[in-house]
Amino acid sequence: MITASGNESDLAVVTPRTLVQCNNTLLKWSGGFGAYSIVPGSDPDGPILEDLGEQDDTNVTWRVNLSAGTSVVLAIRDSEAVSIQSDAVQIRNSTDSSCLNE
Repeated sequence: MITASGNESDLAVVTPRTLVQCNNTLLKWSGGFGAYSIVPGSDPDGPILEDLGEQDDTNVTWRVNLSAGTSVVLAIRDSEAVSIQSDAVQIRNSTDSSCLNE
């Protein structure tokens, strides 16, 4: 778990253990102030690969619609502009590729 302090609340993100192409995964975090924006990306300062939008809860299920071999970082930002990023995780291969054009 990685944490960042800000405005009386600690925002923490749980780095996913595995991400599998076209499988659902539960992304989790704690602290901060909702709503939250969640953005998986290969480079914290690079282009957004998938914007999961604002969330009011501290978890979201994401169908991993990125190709196997892609390295992603989960970036979370709360309503107080406190942000945190997970460690990089590489997406694993799957026989299911039906989600890749979504």
